[in-house]
Amino acid sequence: RRCMIKSIPISSQNVDSIHRFFDSNPFSPSGRYVAFSEFQFSTNLGRKDQNAVRVKYFDKERNLLSAVDETLIWGTQVGSHVQWGRSDTDLLYNSNPPLFLKNSSVNGPSNPVGFVFNIFTKQWKYLQCPIYHISEDGLWGISPNIMKIHHTQTGYGIDNIVMRKSYTENYNAPLDDGIYITDLQMGSCRMLVSLRALIEVAGLNDKSPTYGFHTKWSSDGKKILCVIRTLEPAVQSRSIWNQLLRNKKPLVRVQHLFAVSATFNMTSTTCPKRSDLMTNEIQYLVSWASHPFQFGRSVVALRDGNHPNWVAGTHLVSMNLQADDATAAASGSSRKRWSVIVFDTDSPPSRSDICRRFVGGPHHVVPLSAWRHLSDRFVRENHTATGPFLPWLLHQVRLEWVEVYPIGTGHPNFLPGSGGRFLLLDAYAKERGLLETAHGPAALQKDRVPLKLVDVLLQKEVWLQQVRLAALPGSKEVRAWRCDMHPAVSRDGQWLAFNARQESEVHVLNNSSSNNSSNNSKYGDNRRVFIAFLGNDLQKYFAPNSSFSVLKY
Repeated sequence: RRCMIKSIPISSQNVDSIHRFFDSNPFSPSGRYVAFSEFQFSTNLGRKDQNAVRVKYFDKERNLLSAVDETLIWGTQVGSHVQWGRSDTDLLYNSNPPLFLKNSSVNGPSNPVGFVFNIFTKQWKYLQCPIYHISEDGLWGISPNIMKIHHTQTGYGIDNIVMRKSYTENYNAPLDDGIYITDLQMGSCRMLVSLRALIEVAGLNDKSPTYGFHTKWSSDGKKILCVIRTLEPAVQSRSIWNQLLRNKKPLVRVQHLFAVSATFNMTSTTCPKRSDLMTNEIQYLVSWASHPFQFGRSVVALRDGNHPNWVAGTHLVSMNLQADDATAAASGSSRKRWSVIVFDTDSPPSRSDICRRFVGGPHHVVPLSAWRHLSDRFVRENHTATGPFLPWLLHQVRLEWVEVYPIGTGHPNFLPGSGGRFLLLDAYAKERGLLETAHGPAALQKDRVPLKLVDVLLQKEVWLQQVRLAALPGSKEVRAWRCDMHPAVSRDGQWLAFNARQESEVHVLNNSSSNNSSNNSKYGDNRRVFIAFLGNDLQKYFAPNSSFSVLKY
């Protein structure tokens, strides 16, 4: 039996609650408070897509839960993007604007705005634009147009159907939509870079519908990671199913990753030429897609990937990447293998440089199981670069990357202060099959997947807990309410927060009862926010006398 860390639910037991996302911090700067969004309904009852959510925070020292506000601006996977500012005083989230702000939003009247709430004075400050990700110093916000995210995927923008607008589609790469930066002290907002400018830098097709998605500040606030999505025609098929859908023009979501300098200032009213944009201001990094797509008469197949994120304290980026077919076949697996990779957004490093920078010193050498190039930033299968092919595949320089762990699942998140050595990995409910192949069916408890701590240097992992997620079958609308762990850590790396379905046994923080601290009631399938203490000595989990089962690859 594997030893598990003790996790504590901080949200109410009879409602659905989640913290924001794995790339932001639900813990306040001191670590005392934990913020999250609470949905005012049971996920099993009623029209849940029409209600408001409550913004709440939990005081660990006083074991006290406090409500801040109610808002109609929320997504099923991120809530109202609740995050902390520069101190424990400021709690930020999105909401619909008050009447006197109806015409002040940069993105148009009656659009959502960001709020800064002082938890001590109970006063609000309004921001011109909504927030998506807050810089670590709490001075700046960055966001795509959250009114439009649902056109490529539900869960991360605005999923309240009362607040959605049907006229927000982009039919190309627009000049008047992009990535927005907000001064959290002044409340002012401007477009940092347009979607058209990003498309121009990468040499992508500016006629494809283009949308902003994830935006993320680097730890030092100097760079912003941006995921941009284009919608491309799906490969035509002669199947009956595709013939039935031919009038609906099925599209493939293709994702493109950029790093943008926070000092970039696009003052021109027209799209700048590609030659006018400095490579250190906007960097096109890589693209991926889950399915082949069509461009003219050519079929383009990209290697799949997901969840790019900054490695804490660096300009390195981590993400999951699907192994190529040859690598998967060599591993003897019938399933496509995923791994965690890292690449550098600063000047292209040598192999030895990225090893030293990643693990924090020349005396630590990551045992690399692969060193590869993403040829032309894309991996192409079953086609050639002749005929009416995508021109932007022909001129890109190679992006070098390092595979740092051979099993990539969930949302890779490197712990701050560990020099890139320790990595948190969760898993999706749908990845149980992959985990059973790797560890054997007996390793997994029923209806659960592991939350893992990985030592990149030793290439070992421990399972901190097996978490109940309960996959949701059905339509996209139903699956949008899935439970993803989204493991996030406090600034000092000692506390962990994650989402989980109700457990049959839960622990109560600072329970004053003389009885034991467990409660054997089962409350249902609501999502809840859990926290757990990791401590500052992460090597203890991998020690020979550790009570945790250590797995090695």
